Amino acid sequence: MSSPERRSWRSQSALALGLAFAAGGALVGVVAVLAGPIPAALFCALGALAAAGIGAWLVEPVDERLNLLTQRVVRETGQTEQPVGVDRLAILEHALNSLLIALARARRHLRRHQALEDAIFASSLGGLVVTGNKGLIRAINPAVRELLPLVPEPLGKRPIEAIPFTPLARALEDAVEHGEVVEREAVSGRFDLVLRAVPLGESGGAIAVIVDITSAKRAERARSDFVANVSHELRTPITSILGYAETLLGDPDSLDPDVKDMLEVVLRNAQRLSNLFNDLLELSRIEARQGDLPLETVPLLEPLEEVIDRHLDAALSKDVTLELDVAPDLAGTINPEAFGHIIGNLVDNGIKYVEPGGKVRVRALREAGAVVVEVDDNGPGIDARHHSRIFERFYRVDAGRSRAVGGTGLGLAIVKHLCRATHAQISVRSVLGRGTTFRVELPPAA
Repeated sequence: MSSPERRSWRSQSALALGLAFAAGGALVGVVAVLAGPIPAALFCALGALAAAGIGAWLVEPVDERLNLLTQRVVRETGQTEQPVGVDRLAILEHALNSLLIALARARRHLRRHQALEDAIFASSLGGLVVTGNKGLIRAINPAVRELLPLVPEPLGKRPIEAIPFTPLARALEDAVEHGEVVEREAVSGRFDLVLRAVPLGESGGAIAVIVDITSAKRAERARSDFVANVSHELRTPITSILGYAETLLGDPDSLDPDVKDMLEVVLRNAQRLSNLFNDLLELSRIEARQGDLPLETVPLLEPLEEVIDRHLDAALSKDVTLELDVAPDLAGTINPEAFGHIIGNLVDNGIKYVEPGGKVRVRALREAGAVVVEVDDNGPGIDARHHSRIFERFYRVDAGRSRAVGGTGLGLAIVKHLCRATHAQISVRSVLGRGTTFRVELPPAA
């Protein structure tokens, strides 16, 4: 506050004091009329006292508030007490100037931040749609118009009205309703899209990110077709090699020992190639399949017994014990063929990696309202750093050991894809040196 402003405040205080004296004088005059002949000095004294009382009554509240404000400014600026001899109005003036400077700085920062957000929002290659707490569109970026049908004026409308594309509207609604991230794939005309809707918390709205994965899908289909075609073409010569090697080894006594050893190597590696091509073809068929597999709710005892029977010879040849633990009346929602492949691949994995004399157990149970099938073994276990990647194709925890036991690196990738196609959830628990447990949680009954 400048010196003229301080003088103005003091003038206002003086004016209040003058009015107090005037009011006091008027009060004494009235008393004089009523009281009659009383000495003038007495009336002057009474007038002064009245004026002083009224002046204090007017000025004290202002003075008290000024004191409180000054004390607060002193505290907020980190001082322990008000400096002696410093004008309180000067302190308030400095605080006000500092506040105005900070406010201007905050406004500049907000404008820069808003400009940056606007630039990112507008230049994003993915589509962005933001809804408010009433479910109406608050913001939309140009990329949406390239990917989805859009009305001329979309702001302020419901998503289904502004963007007639049902999967997007449902994703936004589900994200808000359930308070969790929703991610789905959808097709819009010639585009393959991923829709990811994220709730915005207390604001009640959501933001949807729309990503064009058309090129990635096309490349994936081309790769899958190539692998399937190559695998199919190579199956015939591999089958011939297997057949001739088995025929020659059918009469081992007639073979030179070195020739016999070489034929056994040929047979073993041809079998590995045959297993690899079979897994590649199986994975290609799964990936090429459109939509989910049909499900039915059936007792789990019979399909699990079939899995055990199929792997009994392999287990006996390695001196591995197979155990099955399932209640006869326990039912689960499965696709029988896919379920057999899922559990079969997990059992096969266990037999390959446990040491002779080891054990592989399959058990089915109801847990927290869900039906769960677990395949556990007492093999070498898997280090925690590999858990997130073991379902990738061709990923091997121990490449040398995997080849030695005849693994193709595709078994768990097939399991993951089949679980996805049947709405099952696959997870792994393992401690190095203490075995592994694969857990398959089946979907709820329809």
